[in-house]
Amino acid sequence: MRKAIILSGILLLLLSTLLITLAFAQTTTEPGRLLANRAFILDFGQYPKRMQAQIEKTNKQMEERNKQVPSRGLPSENFQMKYEDWAPDKWSVQLNSSAAHILNNVLSYATNYPSLYWQNNHKQLYNGQKIAGFDEAATSDVLAIRIHFPNNRQNCWAKIMPPFEFNAYDELGEVANEFNGVINNVGQIQSVSVWVKGRNYDFGFAARLKDRDGIEREYFFGSLLFDNWRELTWINPNYIENPRDRVLERLPLYPIHPPYIRFTSFVVYRQMDAFGGDFVMYIRDLKMAFDKAIPDEDEDIDDEKVWGILAKARSEEKEREIQKLAEKRYLLEQEQAKLQRARDTGAP
Repeated sequence: MRKAIILSGILLLLLSTLLITLAFAQTTTEPGRLLANRAFILDFGQYPKRMQAQIEKTNKQMEERNKQVPSRGLPSENFQMKYEDWAPDKWSVQLNSSAAHILNNVLSYATNYPSLYWQNNHKQLYNGQKIAGFDEAATSDVLAIRIHFPNNRQNCWAKIMPPFEFNAYDELGEVANEFNGVINNVGQIQSVSVWVKGRNYDFGFAARLKDRDGIEREYFFGSLLFDNWRELTWINPNYIENPRDRVLERLPLYPIHPPYIRFTSFVVYRQMDAFGGDFVMYIRDLKMAFDKAIPDEDEDIDDEKVWGILAKARSEEKEREIQKLAEKRYLLEQEQAKLQRARDTGAP
């Protein structure tokens, strides 16, 4: 009996030593092991400030372009973006077709709201973590979402999307919306994580990101069956940490722009046996850990300033996006004007 106890103690000691060694191996920075870069894809505490700055920069670039290029008579040439077009209350909640009844659509929407938790814990959680895009002065705002699912037994989902896709490049071919919907120079992804406030609903939750080639991928975080704030993380099972085990290759540089990712939507999945009706949730931020595709190096020549190839390649895509924005705003203003006219005239 005594020998068995001694043997168990020795085995326990060996196991503890092994676990400590493995834990140290995960944090060591010895040559051959890489620590992935980390950056914010979205931070709703900084979203208004960053979006406003990007819109102002883009509008100035468009004004300068219009001075130099003869007018072609397009309505998008004099169109000026506004922050109101991108505000959190303009984000949409899109239900799948079988769930998109009129009442469900009307009762499904997004807005922003200040959070006491983030007001008290923002600096404590992020100071010293070296996450690109972090700002101590971020507000306590979060994205607040209400979804009205059907009450009947059916599988359904809801996408939470910005009013338009985030532009990856501006009028000059430079990276736009960085850390506010877009991350540039993304190679191998190690993990994606999100801070979300649950309300004890067993719904699945995911984020969708689109790469440079227009391929959209979904990163599933798991269930929202918890209360209060929690950080959910998707970990890439195929991430190769040691560079000796990777497939090494040279990537062509300019005018092939570095690979990037941009946010497209969050998705909430409801199973048929889960609760229906109203559901609310809150999202603070979305982050990514990744390896850079191309090492950061100081170049003596700015290729884009010399050739302008990227700006030209993106101009048509940018123009289509602006035309969509102009059309949507025009239709919305028409509806608002008709409603106001009816109220002024006392029409029923």
